[in-house]
Amino acid sequence: MTAPRQFPQQWSRWLWIIPMLSFLGSASLLLSWVYTQNQHNERDWQTLTRAVARKEERQFADCMAELRQISHQSLVYETAQLVLHDCQTEQHKLWLDESNNLATRGQYQQAIQGTDRISQDSVYYDEAQGLAKASAERILDIARGYYLDPSGRLNDAIAALKEIPATSSMSALALQRSQAWQQTWTSNQQHWQTAKLALDTDDFDAVQRELSMMIKHPYWDTRVQELLVEVDRKQKYYLDLLQQAQDYKRQGSFDQALASAEQLPALGQWGQQKETVLNEIKMAREVQPQFQTPWTQLTIGALLVLFERIVHGSRYSRR
Repeated sequence: MTAPRQFPQQWSRWLWIIPMLSFLGSASLLLSWVYTQNQHNERDWQTLTRAVARKEERQFADCMAELRQISHQSLVYETAQLVLHDCQTEQHKLWLDESNNLATRGQYQQAIQGTDRISQDSVYYDEAQGLAKASAERILDIARGYYLDPSGRLNDAIAALKEIPATSSMSALALQRSQAWQQTWTSNQQHWQTAKLALDTDDFDAVQRELSMMIKHPYWDTRVQELLVEVDRKQKYYLDLLQQAQDYKRQGSFDQALASAEQLPALGQWGQQKETVLNEIKMAREVQPQFQTPWTQLTIGALLVLFERIVHGSRYSRR
């Protein structure tokens, strides 16, 4: 059997140093950790003190910025969280007051943006959402006023709707109205322009058809009325021409009758009436008695004058 290994006797007196060194190393690390923790705690206390001072000065944003530097491992963390909650609440109240003031001055977009900063866990969240909704509804009312303005302020209406932020609960409604108003405007503009071109060519049926497809709107109602006034003016002018043509026809002045009838519109109901009148004039001219022709009437007139002179001459000779 092999005997256990023996350390040299000169080494045995140094063996106690190893545990001692290990103890001293551990103690050094512990002291270093304690020192570091004390340093951190001291720094956190100073941070907390500054944050409380910012709170007293109503510098709530600075207060919150200071407190967010404190680690959750700090001895003052729970106290810091209480102060942080107070600063957040006060800051939210300050933002809400600012938004209310902005809304009072008619700055509704800025008011809504101010309420967006108030988080859902705030005691002022519901009140802020109510203000944001009321401000958005006021913007919708203003935009609608622009849209219905008889002077045609569509661009102002669309610009107003864009003031409602995408974060607002009313943003979807604002987008829907913007699209609907622009579609209505485009449709009315197309029908009105088509009606105007039809009026230029005296196609009154097309004018009425296009105008009937337009959507009621104060601005476009005025434009429609302008076209209708022009339609009435033209219609009266052509009625006068028609009456003139018929009068010439009754008088036997068929050339003048044809000249008047030719000026009538060629489209729609007027076109049909024009064709009818022209045919009537041509038929009347073809079937008129020969003595009603201008040449015959002139000849007869000359003979009558000659006969009258002969009669008068015989009377003088008898005397």
